[in-house]
Amino acid sequence: MWLNHVGLEHAPEGLRELALLKELLLRSKDFRVLMEGPQFSRAEKAKALEELRQRLSLSEDTVKFMRYLIEGNQVGLLPDILGAALQMYMERTRRAEAVVYSPVELEAPHMERLKGALERLLQRQVQLQVELQPELLGGVVVKVGSSMFDSSLRGQLRLLKEELIKG
Repeated sequence: MWLNHVGLEHAPEGLRELALLKELLLRSKDFRVLMEGPQFSRAEKAKALEELRQRLSLSEDTVKFMRYLIEGNQVGLLPDILGAALQMYMERTRRAEAVVYSPVELEAPHMERLKGALERLLQRQVQLQVELQPELLGGVVVKVGSSMFDSSLRGQLRLLKEELIKG
């Protein structure tokens, strides 16, 4: 997901490369053990990083940063570091990521209307990521950062129930 993360296609090269390395750490147990495990020396980790640099054409800045993490035994912090850096990048460039939970695949006109409404509401450029959730029954739930917008049938029924309980 991080390689296709919203906004990364326009992000600086370093962020894209760190996202690639983070994805590799998450998906490859062998790579994670090599980079984080105490059984491997810093020299072995640096050698593996150099091989990756050549295979993936990583920039020198990315390699220097990874060497810094290796030297401090902090490679495990890469996901958090990348998350914070990406959040700052998105804030600085006035972009937002919205995850749309829908019971069915949304058609292009609906996606454009939803995107336009969110951009007006948030005053940011919004990119949508859709995740299918058939249990919603109808409507959509949109998550932007820590905010949730629930127009699902389940959400509407929950609101109705709360109103009925209040009296």
